[in-house]
Amino acid sequence: MRAAPRPAGKIEGLLRDLATPALRVRAPFDLTLEPHGGQWVADCPEVNEYGTGPTREMAVADLKSTIVELYEKLSAEHDRLGPDLAEVWQILSERIEQV
Repeated sequence: MRAAPRPAGKIEGLLRDLATPALRVRAPFDLTLEPHGGQWVADCPEVNEYGTGPTREMAVADLKSTIVELYEKLSAEHDRLGPDLAEVWQILSERIEQV
C-alpha cells in the first residue's frame, strides 16, 4: 500500500549555497518555502528577499539568483549605501565570500 502524499505547506530550512562557483556561503541563511496561488515562494527574511516558481526547486533557484544579484550590486556600491541597505550588505558580506 502506498503512503498518502504529504499535504503541501510551509517548509523551513537553510540555504547553504548560491549555485554559482564565484560565491561561497560561509554561514547558511534561513529559508522558508510556502505554496501561494499555484506557485511556491522561497523567502529569506534575513535579507528581505524571495524567489518564486512553479516548483520548490525553481523557487529556491530564483531566490539564489536574486541573492547573487543583490550581493553583486551592494558589493559594487557598499560605500554609498543608506542605513537599511548597509545593514543588508553587512549580513551578506559576513555570510558570503567571493571564491
